[in-house]
Amino acid sequence: MRSIRLPGVSPHKSGAKTATGKYTYESLLPCSSAVACTPDGALVLVLSQAGLQVIDTASAEVVRTLPELRSGNEVAVSFDGKHAFIATVDSLTRGKHTMLEWVKMSIAGVGGGLALLDLETWQVVKRVKCGEVGGIAVDPDDSRIFCSDFKLKALRIVDPVTLADIAVVSLKSAKAQYFQPRGVGVLPDGSKAYVVCAAVMPTSGQMTSAATAGATPDLFFCAVVKTESQEVIKRIPLEAY
Repeated sequence: MRSIRLPGVSPHKSGAKTATGKYTYESLLPCSSAVACTPDGALVLVLSQAGLQVIDTASAEVVRTLPELRSGNEVAVSFDGKHAFIATVDSLTRGKHTMLEWVKMSIAGVGGGLALLDLETWQVVKRVKCGEVGGIAVDPDDSRIFCSDFKLKALRIVDPVTLADIAVVSLKSAKAQYFQPRGVGVLPDGSKAYVVCAAVMPTSGQMTSAATAGATPDLFFCAVVKTESQEVIKRIPLEAY
């Protein structure tokens, strides 16, 4: 095992956070938030406090940093290795808020975005605004992008070139309304997408635990979406989150 230093990234030195204190989003950020690898294994992309950092796996060194993507929190790479898709959020521009206020804003899903990065030129070639994205997956044939959307409580099926919605599949039901759709996965044949969803408390704005809320398909579940008909065909109950 080998550790790789990320330039410009260090643990926060501030003291413990309190319920009543107000903090910037930057002070709450982890050192890194998401990672993806190019299909050939040559590069690892890490979203960190410093931006999108690119690690060369042969030298085990950071060879490039894109500070304009400091707002990124999720990343996925196309199967042809030509593009990366980065979920962003505008929280760095929102000033100071209490911890509960930050949680409520995340649950509301405001201020999200999606960026398309060219991995040959290392330029962001497209950006769109959307609800905050909890997870991204790429169709194995690179024809579609699948994004979970906090604001819509839905799975968005997105065009990989324009980043426009091809379809929006609601994950809500009569009982399952207060949840966040998070991680997304797609079958190798692209026929089904899976979205992990976890309950939130609408009054306090807090994410509940499965033990507290009771793990039922209406609260903690994995939604199975048939991608051609664009419908939820099953909810698999989860015992924990």
